[in-house]
Amino acid sequence: MYVSRRVEELLYKVPYVSVIAFPKNNVDDIKCVVKDHFAKFNKLDEIKSIFPLYTECKNINALQFIDTKGGEIIDDIKKECKAVVADGLVSIKSTKALKTDETRTITEIREHLKVPYNIGGKGVKIGIIDTGVTKLHPMLISKFFEVKRSNHFPDINGHGTWCSTASAGIFRNYVGIAYEADLVVVKSLSDILGISTFSRLVKGLDVCINNRPDVISMSFGAKPCDTIYDDPFYYAMSYLRSEHPDIICVAAAGNDGSKKIDGKYGSINTPGALPTDLVITVGAWDEINHKLAYFSSRGPSKYGYVKPDIVEPGVNIISGTFGLLDILTDGKPNLFSPLSGTSMATPIAAGLFAIAKSICNQVGEEYIHEDAVKTIDSIPIEKNNEIGKGLLTFDTIKEYLETEKGIKIKN
Repeated sequence: MYVSRRVEELLYKVPYVSVIAFPKNNVDDIKCVVKDHFAKFNKLDEIKSIFPLYTECKNINALQFIDTKGGEIIDDIKKECKAVVADGLVSIKSTKALKTDETRTITEIREHLKVPYNIGGKGVKIGIIDTGVTKLHPMLISKFFEVKRSNHFPDINGHGTWCSTASAGIFRNYVGIAYEADLVVVKSLSDILGISTFSRLVKGLDVCINNRPDVISMSFGAKPCDTIYDDPFYYAMSYLRSEHPDIICVAAAGNDGSKKIDGKYGSINTPGALPTDLVITVGAWDEINHKLAYFSSRGPSKYGYVKPDIVEPGVNIISGTFGLLDILTDGKPNLFSPLSGTSMATPIAAGLFAIAKSICNQVGEEYIHEDAVKTIDSIPIEKNNEIGKGLLTFDTIKEYLETEKGIKIKN
């Protein structure tokens, strides 16, 4: 069993440690041991009201739990686990509006990506793991979607609402990329600061998968761990990919620009730092100045991969939002605001892949994560650590579907 160095350090420094265990076989094999431990020793009563003692994630085959100083529970389950890694903080990946009056609406972005209006992702479901969603937003009010773990509160931050409207919303002159797609929105990030933990987001993935999305959009990220084997997302996404190869997963590259990690690695955040066969990483393209956005994280990822994989527009894009971000960006509380970040580029990519999947579904063809990767690979430039394979447009998707799937698309 692999135990991350961070877990070992914490177990001898603090009284309680939140860890995530990934069993060799079934999560039930270790859950019963953990439950028995809590029942027998009853050491954690004082923190039950603050933290869950354990959280089961069956669709990801993981179990988060609180261990005590010295690691008694880990010792009990180590024979059944392939890895135990430390929990940690994760945050949303958006920036404030840039110092320019020039903006683009999500409709204009859709047009620049050459998506025909009569193609809207019908019959496909996009999963958004974020700060939640405002269901009564004009761009979403006619939309069929499910909201999970929202506790009946609206999206006070507005980040999740923006991602939802950009990927699949529609209202008057505002048309999201895959405006006919359905949504499943999982609230796993906090309202005010948009922060979370590895364990909450792994649980968010678990809940999202349970609702069978076709595409999952993840506009959040964290500093990469010491190694890929210390990263909870590595195990979660590996299990997802083995059990659900059809689900296309996209993640934000991050907004740390050209910063370096350890003097040699780029600033790509995780889960975007993972290999492309697990997660497609999206950087931000400046559609206004026709170049890579200055804040878009560069590669290589700390885990040694050329990243990002693609770029999509992510600068001063107006789409539907709510709450804090509706007010703090342009100062106009009108439910539509310009936002910038790789967070914005990511749901746009998710919308494009949803459209590809919808087209294939309608003629009985499949379009899985591997097809999405092959579509990216078909872009005729050499992949690099700034823009990856470049800007993905509908033209590239159309050419791939016609060449590899034999599907003729009428615009």
